[in-house]
Amino acid sequence: MNLIFRKNHTKKVSLRNFSSIFIVLPDGIGDLVYWIPILRFIAKSNPKIIFYYPSEFEKLDALCGTTQFKTNKVEYVDNGDKHHFELALLISDNHNLLNNYKDILNKISIRMGLLGGRYRDQFLTHFVKKSMLNFGKHELLRNERVISLFDEYKNYSRDLNLKVGGVSRNILDYEPYVVIHPFSRGHGREWKPDYYLAVIKEFINIGLNIVITGTDKEVQRINNLLKPILRDDSKIFNLAGKLQIDELLLILKNAKLTIASSTGPLHLSAAISANSIGIYSPRRGLNPKRWGPIGENSFAISYKKCKIKSCDNVNCACINKVLPEHVFNFSLNLFLKDYKTTQKDFVEDQISLWNF
Repeated sequence: MNLIFRKNHTKKVSLRNFSSIFIVLPDGIGDLVYWIPILRFIAKSNPKIIFYYPSEFEKLDALCGTTQFKTNKVEYVDNGDKHHFELALLISDNHNLLNNYKDILNKISIRMGLLGGRYRDQFLTHFVKKSMLNFGKHELLRNERVISLFDEYKNYSRDLNLKVGGVSRNILDYEPYVVIHPFSRGHGREWKPDYYLAVIKEFINIGLNIVITGTDKEVQRINNLLKPILRDDSKIFNLAGKLQIDELLLILKNAKLTIASSTGPLHLSAAISANSIGIYSPRRGLNPKRWGPIGENSFAISYKKCKIKSCDNVNCACINKVLPEHVFNFSLNLFLKDYKTTQKDFVEDQISLWNF
């Protein structure tokens, strides 16, 4: 492997030699999904290693805790805790987060990650050379470059399937239902609210219930979105801001379908092999080739080419070239497992359909 290391480190790291690893996770759920195979590789290579995370990530335990990894132990630490770690994996490039834990990080002799983070790079001692990161490939393939830093890299086997733990929330009141996750916390291109309303109405017309999901910071936007169609006898269940991660996973697993733009719940749905449709912009770095959901029953819909020089996450003309009828018609095909007709129709409309 054509790797370079700071401070003249030339040997690959052997995971067998460590009893602990401090991992600074990414901010987004979607980002985390595509690091899970790498974290599983670490746990499998050394089942006795203890995973330590900053305490900020305890709310994500259903994704980064013992449910997903066969590790000896998982713990969450505060920046003031007097722990000494032997190894660190830095995924996040969040300046505040890294700065909060800089005292811990600076005491760790081996700090690994992908070169290219504005703030992360200053902490790295072992990293993958920037030229090796092909941004034309999917994010998962990019992340997997980190594996080459370990001497066990030949034993890597990709395992993206998430495990869904048992939780007590009663979802029978919602079934049969489609999950709609309309927003992305402003982190990605978003489909028109009116388009979501149109699709919601179509599903209700064929007898399906609608479960709306979102973060607590999106509650007001979602309330505004639903205002035109909410009624006393509505078939819409608004769970925005009400779900923990383990509950969200169960909701996604039991849905007939999840529809979202490129955002965390879409990637969660794909990783549990549930029916999923992602609505994408064709813009480089945001398109399905880089961020499409990976899963047998997951698809991304995107306009073929983006010719607009500038746009933003809320006002993206290209993502809105995907019309409600495209999404609804393909949903019906997805229920019936009949993809060929839809793909042919989409070509004529300059709409691409992706499956990974």
